[in-house]
Amino acid sequence: MGKFWLVVLFCLAALLLVLVGAPLLLPDALDLEAAIRVGAPPERVATWLEDPTAWKEWNSFARAADASAFAAGGPKSGVGAELTWTRGDHAETLRITKVEPAARVQYEILRAGETMSGGQFLLTQEGDQTQVVWRHRGVFDRNFFQPVVLFLVRDRVQRSLNEGLAELRTRAESAQ
Repeated sequence: MGKFWLVVLFCLAALLLVLVGAPLLLPDALDLEAAIRVGAPPERVATWLEDPTAWKEWNSFARAADASAFAAGGPKSGVGAELTWTRGDHAETLRITKVEPAARVQYEILRAGETMSGGQFLLTQEGDQTQVVWRHRGVFDRNFFQPVVLFLVRDRVQRSLNEGLAELRTRAESAQ
């Protein structure tokens, strides 16, 4: 085999290693955080978070779904409250998993019964305002494509968190 073909073979092997190996070095989860101050007490802000059907009003993820496909389940609000919607050919369910009144609301989002993401809202009263911190974590299968997709959608998801909190502030402040 000539020297030229050895170099070509080496380059192809290196390229294959990069294409297959690089995505495995990327994280398999999307950890994002957004924060905002809301001119309303934590109790009022929490009502928008503890009731999954209220998420349709302020959360861009829920608003993007087909509005005719929403179905509520469990209690109206608090632990066990659910909102299911159809996105494309699959259903997703938002479920409230933990509530510390006016302080913390945790949730998970399921697809086909499997948790695909989740997070929490932390509420802290600061004078006549509430500091809201939204921590969201999307978990992906460890395969070649998911880390690449994760890398590509990170900014879009971060923007959705920021837009959602801005709309949450508008709703909570106007509900006096």
